[in-house]
Amino acid sequence: MPWVFKTHGSKNLLDLKPYYDEKVYIDNTFEWPMYGTMILHDQEPVSVNAIHTYKSQELTTKKYDMYQRLNRKELLLSKTASCSWPIFCHSEYNSLDIKYIRHLGLIDCYYFWHGLVARDWFRHWKHHGDLDQSTSWQQRFLLYARDHTGSRQYRKSVIESLMPMQNQIQYSWHGNNSVDSSYSAKIVVKDAVDTAVHIVAETVFDQNKVHLTEKIFKPIVMRQPFVVFAGAGALEYLRRYGFQTFGSIWDESYDDESDHQTRSNKILKVITDLYNQSEEQFKSTIDQCRSIVQHNVDHFFSDQFEEILLNELHQNVTHSIDLQKQRQTEDPGGGLFSALDSMHNRNAELDPDMDQYFKRIASHVNQAQPQRYQEICKKYPWAKNYCA
Repeated sequence: MPWVFKTHGSKNLLDLKPYYDEKVYIDNTFEWPMYGTMILHDQEPVSVNAIHTYKSQELTTKKYDMYQRLNRKELLLSKTASCSWPIFCHSEYNSLDIKYIRHLGLIDCYYFWHGLVARDWFRHWKHHGDLDQSTSWQQRFLLYARDHTGSRQYRKSVIESLMPMQNQIQYSWHGNNSVDSSYSAKIVVKDAVDTAVHIVAETVFDQNKVHLTEKIFKPIVMRQPFVVFAGAGALEYLRRYGFQTFGSIWDESYDDESDHQTRSNKILKVITDLYNQSEEQFKSTIDQCRSIVQHNVDHFFSDQFEEILLNELHQNVTHSIDLQKQRQTEDPGGGLFSALDSMHNRNAELDPDMDQYFKRIASHVNQAQPQRYQEICKKYPWAKNYCA
């Protein structure tokens, strides 16, 4: 089966563009309604909040106006406008949002996208001699926290809690340093040399999901031990890929804590305890971290780590395609006709443009693959009239 890959870098699932918005034609034909669809969400955290709340928003633009009468399942499936069951590629592990996406009918396909992209972004730093592990520091801690909006709002309270220790934390406390969105792909040698412990403020903290980004790999490339503000299970997740963490040196029980505030308090206590150590104690602690730090940087740049990531990608995509084929056998109309069936059963009044477009697709499927359309009509009898 041919494939259509749809990239989707927005955090808002409502921004997923259907084909009739893009006016995409493959080889200048109208064959794509029978193509397999794979939505490459990949990078951003998945949020179903937009699907839950879109009807209550002021949707006055034509972009959203046609969707106001659709329920959540219809909204998401109609956006693919394909007779396949769409595969939704993402980078979230153990996520309630993904379970909900699956409930709506999409086939989810997880892989560690940020691991792959971080290897690409940071590949040349393997050879940078100035990033050897430091033995003296200007400040004990390094913190990057550029954005405090959306899923990152938790950082405000974290920064407030860290302010009493700001003399030992390299951070733009007064917003004097301009940091743009490309900073995630950059390594600042001076920061690595002048600080000892990296405080990682991940994109997602106070949600029931594990979603690690390239941020977790910056301290590894910078040869620094780290504590991480992330969802519960983030350190365990990282260890699944062959990395080591620092539970033998300081308390990492925060990783097991499902209550977000309690987890934050435990992480802050680790930082506070390190802050309160004498110079001799702190140096001894960092010395104990060195073998773990070296293991992590060696593993990050290793062929083994890349093989783990690529094998996982291959296995999960293959599994998703197998599921898609199975679903296609059970329901040859795929996500498109499932969405149309839901609308039909509710007597939903569609936007005229959408209605005409779906009729065009149905007519084309009937002409291009009449046997398949007969199978669709067996499952959805109303479809016989839909393409008339």
